[in-house]
Amino acid sequence: MKISVMGTGNMGKALVKQFAANSKNSILWGSRNPEEAKQLVETLALPNTMVCTYEEAQQADILIPTFHTAILKNGQ
Repeated sequence: MKISVMGTGNMGKALVKQFAANSKNSILWGSRNPEEAKQLVETLALPNTMVCTYEEAQQADILIPTFHTAILKNGQ
């Protein structure tokens, strides 16, 4: 199963850290700025975590946005 967390703010970071530490599922971390998220994955040494764009993250089985969902509608 693929779990997607969208957003790299405080809530997004907290959720990704918990999922990566406690789940064997694939974690997709969607970000407006994938380079920033890649640095966080390396710094935090998060297993099973792949960084992707918001569009790619929407293909997961479970989608958890950590920002106002109007951003998705506006394509930002």
